[in-house]
Amino acid sequence: MHIVIGAPHGGGGFHGKFVDSIMVCLSGIKANFTWLRKRSALVYAARNSMFLKARELNADYLIMIDSDMTFPSDAISKLIALDKDICSGVYYMRDYPHRPYAYRWTGEDVYVHENLSQIPQEPFKVDSVGGGFLLISKKVLQGWDYSWGKPFNHITHDDGDGGMHIGEDTSFCLRCKDRFEIWADPTIKLGHVGELTIGAEHWQYARQTILNKDHQSDGIDGWTSREELEWLSQAAKSARSIVEIGCWKGRSTKVLLEASDGFVHAIDHFKGTDKTGDFWSGVMAKEQDVYSQFQKNVGHYPNLRVHKMSSTDASMFFQDGELDMVFIDGDHTYKGVKEDIATWLPKVKKGGVICGHDYTSGWDGVIKAVDENFNEVEVVGSIWIKKVA
Repeated sequence: MHIVIGAPHGGGGFHGKFVDSIMVCLSGIKANFTWLRKRSALVYAARNSMFLKARELNADYLIMIDSDMTFPSDAISKLIALDKDICSGVYYMRDYPHRPYAYRWTGEDVYVHENLSQIPQEPFKVDSVGGGFLLISKKVLQGWDYSWGKPFNHITHDDGDGGMHIGEDTSFCLRCKDRFEIWADPTIKLGHVGELTIGAEHWQYARQTILNKDHQSDGIDGWTSREELEWLSQAAKSARSIVEIGCWKGRSTKVLLEASDGFVHAIDHFKGTDKTGDFWSGVMAKEQDVYSQFQKNVGHYPNLRVHKMSSTDASMFFQDGELDMVFIDGDHTYKGVKEDIATWLPKVKKGGVICGHDYTSGWDGVIKAVDENFNEVEVVGSIWIKKVA
């Protein structure tokens, strides 16, 4: 098997994370490789040059990997195993809200496309993908008819305001859409390197914020869905001692306070976190006075007790077997969730409930920590629930 690896770049060289990824990835593939590095300020020209060279070499595959990508060791192998004409991993924009480079044609106009709002968990057929981690088969390389245009040249269309360019990767997919199948594999965890390495978790975090703002009856920002709020309300009705770890601006805290006849202990340092998966809470906490907004939203409830500190420090104020309910929604890293479960599980009385938020795809640390501690949990929305026996 002959694989051509094309790495276009604008002259800034290759990010160290890219170099680490490519060295590990290639070591596990039995193939002949041709390495093409194309420096050009015009990325479409670099991609066209690589496409033509791979065609001339009669390569089995051309994979284009941008110099700001990170990827796991099995990434290329998994794309090859899909056995599709064109395929890619799914990666995400560096700019907030980090929408995926995966698109559908809207049908409103042959040139109009939009980012997918939902990404399946398994490989799926898609209308268009980004060019940052793109595998092109021999069928496409040798079957390309240059009467269709150069593969990655921009397409200009009339948008009613003097014309508009479509990006080179979307232009390529537009030329291919009636000729070849395009697939994406979301199980390949790609990273888009910038100030942070952006992945699926950043988009899901931002997307949940946007979705929840569409149905906030209480006007409080947060990431808890209506379904999840309803469950929290029902659970709190039979709980007289509740701890909530990670309160943000009080969206879920308000529900707990209104439903419970007892005390709700809100534990949060209100600084957010810059750790992977919670990046935007850290950014927003630096731009806003989150604690003041929390107090404005729920500070007037007489059954509220605020512990403005870390989860570990706050745990010293509670005895084992004291609490009816603990809701964990703070540090979403594996280490953070694991420590919170270990710290707070003993504090819950028999018959009580320990639960937490974001037990869903993209929050791998949450899932791993919960699964290691409990054989089975109930799930409502993205809340995991375990009754203490």
